Amino acid sequence: MSSYATAQEIAVNFIANASIRITDGKQVIFTDIPYVSGAFGHMIYTYPYFVEQNNDVTTLITNRFNDHIDQEKILTLDWDIVAPDDVVSDLKSKYQELIVLRETQLAEIKKNTEIQKLINPNAVIRPVILEELIEPSVTVAKEEMTIGNAKVTTYDTPTAGSKNLSYLIDWGGKKIYLAGDTGDVEHLSALPPLDMAFISPWLFENAMYALHESLLILKEEGLENAWQRHTDMSAKLRTGFNEMGIEYLVDPACALPQLNTIKIPDHITDEAAIRTRLLNEHNLEIGAGLGALAGKVWRVGLMGHSACQENVDKCLAAFKAVMN
Repeated sequence: MSSYATAQEIAVNFIANASIRITDGKQVIFTDIPYVSGAFGHMIYTYPYFVEQNNDVTTLITNRFNDHIDQEKILTLDWDIVAPDDVVSDLKSKYQELIVLRETQLAEIKKNTEIQKLINPNAVIRPVILEELIEPSVTVAKEEMTIGNAKVTTYDTPTAGSKNLSYLIDWGGKKIYLAGDTGDVEHLSALPPLDMAFISPWLFENAMYALHESLLILKEEGLENAWQRHTDMSAKLRTGFNEMGIEYLVDPACALPQLNTIKIPDHITDEAAIRTRLLNEHNLEIGAGLGALAGKVWRVGLMGHSACQENVDKCLAAFKAVMN
């Protein structure tokens, strides 16, 4: 089990699989623990659960697979549980099932004890102690949650055979991301800058497939042709903006074709409203100015597949529509 602490004294421990432990010394947040040790051939682990007896503990569960949750073990721990709705339903059903099983086990133990006393009244009978079952304190994960001092954002990310939730934990100024079992790469663009990320191998595989396909497309087009396409499309975009009276921040001789930084016209008093209209009405997202250029420029990306005449025309038409 490896760990380190942040400047805000948030200690993060990796346990096994997708299981981590985060604490500020008072509150503890786990992810995907307990799980069935060695399930599906994954990591075998042990954990001294007794050390958490006096702690305020919450465990975030990503999905219902056994390598992410041990339903029987978790029902012996007095922890708060946050999970997808199917896991919540599973746990409630499992608790009722185990209650019935426990009653049957206790009746059998009592019967066997009485039989042993009849056979040998002087025999020393050792008591059989079963782990206490605890009715689960379980909550369906919400998109935005506050757990003690931690803010948790939930992402509904697909995986094969089960619902999967990914969690972003914002605590002590640190952002920690847990993917769970998902291979979905699209949601990654919605994440803020992270301090730590615990991701599944499926994400690497999908990213590698995407990179492989991109390189095949680039090989087919030719590297020099791709460079020229970006240069040509950027020049056409610049011409279109100039015809609308919108100036560029950077001289053409120094400009990067993929990033077009345009000055916000003086008559625009609410530049954020323009960006919002572009997004909502035309499905076009542009970047705002940063730092000293905040509120002074817009950043228009033109790269990869988007660097084509059709998208340049759509971009210019959208600007004309919202600027008039």
